[in-house]
Amino acid sequence: MLTRKQKRLISLAAIFVVSVLSVVLTYTVIHIDLLPAKYLILFIAIIVTLNILSAACLLVKKVWTRIIAVIIHILLIAMSVAGINYVGKADTFLDDAFENYTYDITNYNIIVNATSKYNTLQDLNGKDISYLNFYEDIDQIKKEVSKKIENPEFKEQIDLFVTTDYLLKDEISALVIDDGFLGALDENYSDIEKRIRIIDTFEVKTKVKKEENVSNTTTAPIDPNAPSTTTTEKLEKIKSGDSINIYISGSDARSKTIQANSRSDVNMILTINPNTKTILMTSIPRDYEVLPHGKTGLTGKLSHVGIYGLETTKQTVEDLMGIEINYAVKMGFSAVVELVDLVGGIDINSDQEFDSYHMKGWHVKKGINHMDGAHALAYARERYAYSSGDRHRVLNQQQVLQATLKKLMKSQSLLTQYDQVLSSLSQFYITDVPRSVISKYVKMQLNNMTSWKFKSQSVNGGRKYAKTFSAPNTDLFIATPDYNSIKKSRNKIKQTIEG
Repeated sequence: MLTRKQKRLISLAAIFVVSVLSVVLTYTVIHIDLLPAKYLILFIAIIVTLNILSAACLLVKKVWTRIIAVIIHILLIAMSVAGINYVGKADTFLDDAFENYTYDITNYNIIVNATSKYNTLQDLNGKDISYLNFYEDIDQIKKEVSKKIENPEFKEQIDLFVTTDYLLKDEISALVIDDGFLGALDENYSDIEKRIRIIDTFEVKTKVKKEENVSNTTTAPIDPNAPSTTTTEKLEKIKSGDSINIYISGSDARSKTIQANSRSDVNMILTINPNTKTILMTSIPRDYEVLPHGKTGLTGKLSHVGIYGLETTKQTVEDLMGIEINYAVKMGFSAVVELVDLVGGIDINSDQEFDSYHMKGWHVKKGINHMDGAHALAYARERYAYSSGDRHRVLNQQQVLQATLKKLMKSQSLLTQYDQVLSSLSQFYITDVPRSVISKYVKMQLNNMTSWKFKSQSVNGGRKYAKTFSAPNTDLFIATPDYNSIKKSRNKIKQTIEG
């Protein structure tokens, strides 16, 4: 039989344990920086009240008060342990989920003519292995190939499509090509997948080099008679939590794991002003003619600049638009499927009916269509159904993004579980956005669940065929910049930022 003193010591020990767990839980909730002040104060008030009530009931001698105390203690212990575990895991994940763009990772393929006698890496021992000279990690490419093939005879090539012709004519044995440009071959060869064979795939990883506070006073305009597409000074540095510009790059690379060095098939700037609750989407055609940032010589398609990595592509868009872009995100098309499914599908108002090119058997009707992730991706990729082709596709992409963001922002449950949302997407994106920015935006939205206003625009361009940095001996279709369109778009971005 326990003495009164022993019972009192046990009660004090229980109060101490619960108090420590409650303090740790409160600290972790504050540290994760997700709840708005009013909800955080309410949470702390509930924890403190339950601790005081349980302690008071435990110290009172009546049986019924002790029963209540035991129930509250069990509740607090269970809630604290579960909460600390959940918040701790979420905190660890969020540290990894943001500013995770520290390395450029590129998947390279060793390809041969499908009708050739080369079926294995051993068959290529001592043979010529071609590579494209505009790759920046050529030394690492050679090193990796030399690990796989004995005594390779490396050949430098300058033109993506001419070199592919050499391969298809058996004038070279093998070609090293990244996932992005492998996908680009269908621009000139409709049956390329049947005409080549992938012998091996390997990965090259390089550390990202970022330029800080660079002001591009010269832009090497594509048309020497055209006005500069950039201002001499970029827009003033914008603090986290206020208006920001985020460059969105979409990749259609073969690999499911997102790569920084891959084609940029979707190019969009999100201008977000949380004070006016406005999001402006500015789309740039993937075939837009640009000079890769930091390079000289031939221009090329914006989509092909992706081979130089997300940072260079972002800086190229800065040069083109004459604005500072605060952060960048590169995502694979698989992220669209995951995110749309996560919000329960979206409703899209199509301005015409058509049979989907990318999802055989699906007929899109004019008017409202409910789409899951796979259908939304097919809709966002559609261009063959429209006379304006790529120009209409960017409008579809804006529709899909707007509908998805609207559903996401209206759901408190999804906003409060954004670590889980991002966990399901983490393999499909890379970004230099810090978690502090996301936390502030989530808190602001939870604090005021009013609707956001979405606006959209696209820069326009002409048409021509020209030689590019990726194909200096081949004429490729290029969208020539419309400088008046760029200027108008830049002014609208600035107006959105300034509110």
